[in-house]
Amino acid sequence: MEPNPSFAFVTHNSEAEISWELKNKQPFVGGYSKDAFTFDGGITAHGIFIRPMGGALTPSHPFRVILAKRGEKPIFLIAVFHQKTETEWIPVPGVFLPRM
Repeated sequence: MEPNPSFAFVTHNSEAEISWELKNKQPFVGGYSKDAFTFDGGITAHGIFIRPMGGALTPSHPFRVILAKRGEKPIFLIAVFHQKTETEWIPVPGVFLPRM
């Protein structure tokens, strides 16, 4: 069990180009943060931060996010991070980062 799970979805999509929600319309705390991440060479990316309200992650209560495009531009997801401590975010295994 993990209490208070937080995740960050790193993208190049603008806020107008992408929507997000938890499966089954579950409430969450979070939102979009423009230029939240900076990579080598000064390239920036945006973050969608999501923390489910009132729940912990368990096999019977999984974390499932729905990302959808708004318009014609495809979703460009760079990485997914999980918050390990107050200031430490680690990549979620199985989500591969492109070279930037």
